[in-house]
Amino acid sequence: YLTGPLAYGLGLPLEILGILGIVFLAANLKRPFLFFVSFPVIYFFAIGLSRVQVGKYVIPLFPFLCLSAAWVFAGFAEKAKMRFRRWAGLAFLVLLPSLLTDFRYAYLRSFPDTRELAYSWIGAHVPAQSRLLQTSYTLFPARPEGPEFWPLDRTLFDTRVGHRSSLRTLAEYRKAGFDYVILDEWHLGMILEEAAKNPKYREMVERYRTFVEEIEGTAELAASFSPYK
Repeated sequence: YLTGPLAYGLGLPLEILGILGIVFLAANLKRPFLFFVSFPVIYFFAIGLSRVQVGKYVIPLFPFLCLSAAWVFAGFAEKAKMRFRRWAGLAFLVLLPSLLTDFRYAYLRSFPDTRELAYSWIGAHVPAQSRLLQTSYTLFPARPEGPEFWPLDRTLFDTRVGHRSSLRTLAEYRKAGFDYVILDEWHLGMILEEAAKNPKYREMVERYRTFVEEIEGTAELAASFSPYK
């Protein structure tokens, strides 16, 4: 989380100041400060030790880190007796990475959701009697009439079964009568990149790698949708 969602969401300068602020406030040993830092510290360790690590889980930490960063920055500016122009310029540099991230996100949000594009494409090109496999994060709120949708891997993100994958081979899915597979980069990235770091998921990761290789080698790409194009 430190080098991923926190750094991306806040920007590295603001994140560093926020962490320093948490440390200094905790070291102060005053009851209001300890009360303030207790939630972000406990919450960070809770999500860090969780089996499922998702970027959005860090959002509750943002207000605490921003307030802590402001406390450190204001104390530094006061001790250095900085003039307003220098103070404002330095503050702008600290906030610049976060501002650029916000602008980039707003730019991407100006494009249609890729699920909406895929939904429209399926309605226009996929025969009504088709059977489709889809990853859990490509679920559509409304579906075209006709095609039959099935989950690709129902158990993957189910903590009750320890994230054991129910993924089968491409040949088995073809034999079962499926015509299309709908994949998303987030789902595959969680398996092939994040889960690959944990030895417990080695068998699952290898199964997915084989599945992706089968698709790349024997299946035909019908359509692709990306907000970056």
